[in-house]
Order: sequence, then structure tokens, then C-alpha cells
Amino acid sequence: MSTQQTRHTAATDPELTYWVAMHRVSGVGPARFRQLLRKFGSIQSAWTASFSALMSSGIGQENARSIEKLRAEFDPEHEM
Repeated sequence: MSTQQTRHTAATDPELTYWVAMHRVSGVGPARFRQLLRKFGSIQSAWTASFSALMSSGIGQENARSIEKLRAEFDPEHEM
């Protein structure tokens, strides 16, 4: 895939932007990723969820804090 096609895909699929961001969260591997996707319906929704909502997904306090920490330091849309 060319760079232009990659940019176009990211620009037309905002969910991809948040998938990439969530994969940067320490402690969130495939199993927790699936938990978040099942709970929130989209990874973008999981990325923007409150701490208590993240906790209700069953990913645990440490992982919920890791998401919050990365969210404060990382702008997925800017990264893409």
C-alpha cells in the first residue's frame, strides 16, 4: 500500500486511528482489546470512556489507568 493510500485509509476510517492508539497502551493486548471492543462497540468509544466505564469493562484498574495516562500524553489524530 502506498503512503498516499495509507493516509487516505486513516483519514476515511477514524476507528483505525484509535486502534493504533490503543495498541500503544501498556498492558492492553489482544484479550483486553476484545473486552473493550465488546463493551464499548468501538475502540474510539473505549479511548474516550471515563475511568469508571473502563473499569466496568473488566480490564482492571492498572489497565484503565494506563489508558488514561496515554490519553493525556498522546493525540491519536495528530499521530496519524
